[in-house]
Amino acid sequence: MDAIVSLRRRLFRRNFLLMGLLSLTVLFSLGMYGKSESLLRVTNWLGPRTGYQSEESGYNLAGQRHFQAYPMKLMNDDVSNNLINGGAANKGSKQGIVAHKTDKVLFHADKKKPIKNKHKAERNGTKIVRKLMKRPPMPLVNGSCERCCYSYTTIERGIVKMHPASTLIENGCQQRLPDAMIFGVKKGGTTTLRDFISYHPDIAFTQKELKFFTSRTEYQKGLEYYKSQMIYSTTKQISMEKTPEYCHYPKVPSMINETLPNTKLIMIMRDPIERAVSDFVHIKVIIAKNCPNVTTNSTICYTSSGYFIEDTFEKSVIGPDGKVLASNQLISKGVYVEDFKRYLKYFKRDRILPLDGNRFVSDPYPTVKAVEKFLNIRDHFKRDHFYFDRLKGFFCLNKPIANNCMKHSKGRLHPEINEETLAKLREYYRPYNKELNELMGLDVHWSS
Repeated sequence: MDAIVSLRRRLFRRNFLLMGLLSLTVLFSLGMYGKSESLLRVTNWLGPRTGYQSEESGYNLAGQRHFQAYPMKLMNDDVSNNLINGGAANKGSKQGIVAHKTDKVLFHADKKKPIKNKHKAERNGTKIVRKLMKRPPMPLVNGSCERCCYSYTTIERGIVKMHPASTLIENGCQQRLPDAMIFGVKKGGTTTLRDFISYHPDIAFTQKELKFFTSRTEYQKGLEYYKSQMIYSTTKQISMEKTPEYCHYPKVPSMINETLPNTKLIMIMRDPIERAVSDFVHIKVIIAKNCPNVTTNSTICYTSSGYFIEDTFEKSVIGPDGKVLASNQLISKGVYVEDFKRYLKYFKRDRILPLDGNRFVSDPYPTVKAVEKFLNIRDHFKRDHFYFDRLKGFFCLNKPIANNCMKHSKGRLHPEINEETLAKLREYYRPYNKELNELMGLDVHWSS
């Protein structure tokens, strides 16, 4: 009898241990799956950090030399926001983890050897992602611009990376005076337009604002100095610069006409009320940096001539008498028709391209096509060059570098403006916008 009881106890302990081990195995597997699932879902931002790109489109995995991209089939059709819920490589394929979806083809990272077990592939892919997450972001450079004097990099890293001096000489690269320029308007979309069209291989765009015609010190240095500040370009490229201030200085049109009579001019404008609010937010950021302890009478911290900045937008644009403060440059810089008429005194209408900044923000493709036509350069940009980033709330570039977005300073939140102030501003701008429409034929419907 004692022997039977002893045997039962041993069997019970063994079964208990087996059940415990089985339970731990199940829990561990579920935990690993959960971790894998969560890590798979971060690949949307891992893409731009690590350089996952499609080999079919001629791109490479810049910055991750020991990884390559391979197309793989879907384990299931459940795709959401460019991410795969399953994420494991198919049996017999290379090890890895899905990076992102490009042109309906999926890619995963590869190291060296194929792994036949798809679960092991998923586990190893997760380890790869963990390692990549710990690495600092790598610069994405694409050297496919055969006619250029530079390689492309991201907007965050300045768009262009110049070739060595020996290569510049070999390619006949020189600094040239601008063939075209974006001359206005401030907070109208000039930076985004510059950043987008800088990726056109027939455009060599100087990235910094030169302010040559608005700075007496710079202008007195002469045209050779101006030329020395331009980006290197080939004879087959359009050399460009942009300075929004050119639009608002009364003497600049005659100065440009005198020095660059054959240049083409681009003027991008947005709803003047939106422009004023954007300008106000921009200046408040500057004030916060210069005088962090000042909450009222902010003008003392921002000395730009003609600006009057109070603690709220309403107080900055509406005077004590309830009328619009037309002399405040928050308001006056939105009267575009006056700037446009000054330029028409010196340049023929067909040498100026007016662009609607609001339409550009809502869909950049037609605007960049209009620029191509105006500059008489090749048809380069396609619809799939652009995509709307829902998290950022604006359009980004998908080619030649994927997930290429504007800097974090763009897309700042605007304050809510009370309806009374908006009504006064709409009434103020309405006749100017109407005259602008008649003069340019742009058919804008701002502040109506």
